[in-house]
Amino acid sequence: MQRTIEDDDLLDAVVVRGHQLRARLKERFENVEIVGDVRDRGLFVGVEFVDDRDSKAPYSGGATFAAWLKREALQHGLLIYPGAGAADGVEGNHVLFAPPFISSACEIDEMAECFEDIVRACMGER
Repeated sequence: MQRTIEDDDLLDAVVVRGHQLRARLKERFENVEIVGDVRDRGLFVGVEFVDDRDSKAPYSGGATFAAWLKREALQHGLLIYPGAGAADGVEGNHVLFAPPFISSACEIDEMAECFEDIVRACMGER
């Protein structure tokens, strides 16, 4: 396993694709008020949802919104990991992307585009 990671330069790919995914998500959500932050560590990329972007007040409603996003994402073939309660144990919603090391640039772009569509659709129904 370690040899494959080294031989195929997968760690370098993780850095490049992680920056790409973060950049694409930041671009797509720069004007979406409920997205408070997009941050990453390699290919682990988190999207935080807020009630107020300026104060960074956590998105209310407990785990409901992140779970809803996960259900919608699965219906569109996108796997994300929902999270909630990071602000105080109850409030706050976020999701985590953790795509495979071998994700292509095209696949990363597709993930960001699909997720934007999902978030916007869920926002319209809240």
